[in-house]
Amino acid sequence: MNLIVFDFCETLVNFQTANAFIDFVVERKKTIWSRFITSLEMIFLHSRFFAIVDRFLPKYNISKRINLMKIRGISEFEIKNFASDFYNIIISKNIIQLLFIELEKYVAKGDYVIIASGGYDVYLNLFAADNKIKHIVSSKIEFKKGKASGFLLNGKDCLYEEKVIQVNELINTNNLKFQQKISFTDSISDLPLLNWSDEGIVVSRGQGQNWPQKYNFKEIVL
Repeated sequence: MNLIVFDFCETLVNFQTANAFIDFVVERKKTIWSRFITSLEMIFLHSRFFAIVDRFLPKYNISKRINLMKIRGISEFEIKNFASDFYNIIISKNIIQLLFIELEKYVAKGDYVIIASGGYDVYLNLFAADNKIKHIVSSKIEFKKGKASGFLLNGKDCLYEEKVIQVNELINTNNLKFQQKISFTDSISDLPLLNWSDEGIVVSRGQGQNWPQKYNFKEIVL
C-alpha cells in the first residue's frame, strides 16, 4: 500500500478555497464586525501593510488571517451549514477532472489517500467523506463556546513545512506503514512536502514550469 497525498486548491479544484469560503460566508451573513474588518482590510491594502508583513514574514499569510477574522462570532452550526452549501454549490462545480480521476484510481487500488491543504476542514471533510478519502490534514477554524473566534486553531496554517509536520503526526498516531509516498501539488510552497515524498508530482497550467525540472519532479500540464 502506498501513501498518496493530494494538495487541494488548484490541484483537485481550480481555485484557492480558503479566502473564497470566508467571502462566501460573509456574503450571506454580514455583521457589523465583518464590515469593520473589511474596512480595515482596505486600509491595509492601500497602506501596503500586507506587502510589508509578507516581506518579513512570508510564510505567515497575513491577508488570509485577517480575512478569517471576518467570521468572528458566527456560530459553528451556521459555519458548517455554509460549508455544506460552499461544497455543493462551488467546490463540486470546480473539480479538476484529470486529477480527480487520478485520485479515484488510487482510492480504487486501496492506497491510503489523504488531502493536505491550507483550505479549511469544515468543507474538506465533506469532500473527503464523499470520495472515500482516509484523512485530511488542513488549516482549521477555531471555535470557542460554539462560535468562530476569527483565528486558526492553535494558530497553525497548514502550509509549507506545517503540511509535513501534520502528515507525519497522522502517520505516527495511526502507526501507518507504506511502500512509497507520492504527493501531488501545484505550488512551490509545497516544496517541503514534495521533497519528503518518494515521488513528487507537480500540477501546472498551460505550460511546464522551470522549478519542477530543477528539482527533478514529475509534472502534469493541464
